[in-house]
Amino acid sequence: MPAVYFPIHATYKTLQTNFKPPVPARSAGCCLVIYINESDHNKHIDAATFSSTINTIRGEYLGTDDIHNVYAAELTAIQMAIILFEEKIDDYTDAYIFADNQFSIQAVERSERQSEQYIVKEILDTIDRIHNYKLTCNIYLK
Repeated sequence: MPAVYFPIHATYKTLQTNFKPPVPARSAGCCLVIYINESDHNKHIDAATFSSTINTIRGEYLGTDDIHNVYAAELTAIQMAIILFEEKIDDYTDAYIFADNQFSIQAVERSERQSEQYIVKEILDTIDRIHNYKLTCNIYLK
């Protein structure tokens, strides 16, 4: 499957296919790289992030699968990654977030129609705060 890049810093409506994400430089002050994942294990749902740049792992337990789903977990992980970037805003100019669920990325891009609207609103609010610093936040399908 070709990589999908949503340049959230430019617009929420842009989609480019057959795009290879750049390999971020490992120099200090450049790029924060974050990978996200969700888990559905024994009827329990959780979200996690891992930053290879700062060697940080974060996780959040959402609850059982009769209340939450993997889609909500993926959106929660995206929000966790964007919050991590916001926390490190003085140290990095760009963030590259790698997700494995195209639907959750599209939900952020097309925020007008999805079941987990409250999570998407939190994501977009955080991205708007980051934009005030003129920084970029890029989300890729891994």
